[in-house]
Amino acid sequence: GVSCNSYSEPLQRRLTDFAADNSFGNAVKKAKEHYGIDVPVSSIRNITISHATNMLQDSIKEIKAIKDIYGKRHRVRLKTGAKQIITETDGCMIPVVEINKNVKDKRKKKALVYKEARLCLSYAAGHVSPIFAATMENTNTTGKYLRLTAEKIGLGLNSHVHAVGDGAQWIVNQLGDKFGDIDKVNYIIDLYHMSEYLSAANAVITTDEKKQKYLIKRQTKLLKNDEYQKVLSYFEGYKDADNDNPAMHCYRYMINRPEQFNYKEAIEHELPIGSGKVEGGHRHVIQSRLKISGAWWLKGNANAMLALRTTRANNEWDVYWGKL
Repeated sequence: GVSCNSYSEPLQRRLTDFAADNSFGNAVKKAKEHYGIDVPVSSIRNITISHATNMLQDSIKEIKAIKDIYGKRHRVRLKTGAKQIITETDGCMIPVVEINKNVKDKRKKKALVYKEARLCLSYAAGHVSPIFAATMENTNTTGKYLRLTAEKIGLGLNSHVHAVGDGAQWIVNQLGDKFGDIDKVNYIIDLYHMSEYLSAANAVITTDEKKQKYLIKRQTKLLKNDEYQKVLSYFEGYKDADNDNPAMHCYRYMINRPEQFNYKEAIEHELPIGSGKVEGGHRHVIQSRLKISGAWWLKGNANAMLALRTTRANNEWDVYWGKL
């Protein structure tokens, strides 16, 4: 399987494996340590990005297969499925290089910025391991990937979907758009995220730290007991305060999301009220490779590496190499 100036498929797999978890420079060292061969860093980079791009194309084909979630064929395929599915999605920032071709000075062509990579996951109630997907594309594409992760878990028209997030409106919109044919979809705000709003707001009510802690504890208990209005009353007097007032921000955040605090029902059904899985996923799926020291990515390469990382996280590594 070796030809002139090429790399055999088994060697490509091993080099890609090294570079999936380490910088391309460190992958060179691992190839030397394990196999006693010197491989140029450019070769490892090209091989890894090539296979990562193939994995990205595979994932694009998968979401294109979800053409019309309201179509008859789709309904037949999803007639029955897992009874309860939990989904989470959230974004994190990764370093990206933007190139301005209109600038003549080569030193000024590149701009280093941080762009959002969105991670989606789904898992069945009672199970631990989720299915991941990640993208740097728009919210509509993110919604398709979220739907894809749920389908891989066993989404059906009879399924109940429990979603947890930070209250971003685009998540709510995508749940309605991409899961509109499912029996029941419930979305709640991550309680830890809500606690951050409460903490900032209570600091306006009192400067006494002990009282602040008491208020947060009391308000959290009320939320868990489905007493949303009582928590809202703490901040009602600040609803017309200036824009810099955290208590006003907390009030408006809650008043605009009255349907997203149904913690009591979630607790009764032993469903999560925090988005800890997606937060952990950011660290071990995305950040541990794409945010290592000195790493800056072109957007296309970053998207490809996200596909590679989620392929490994979903235990689909052998499936990919088996198709070649």
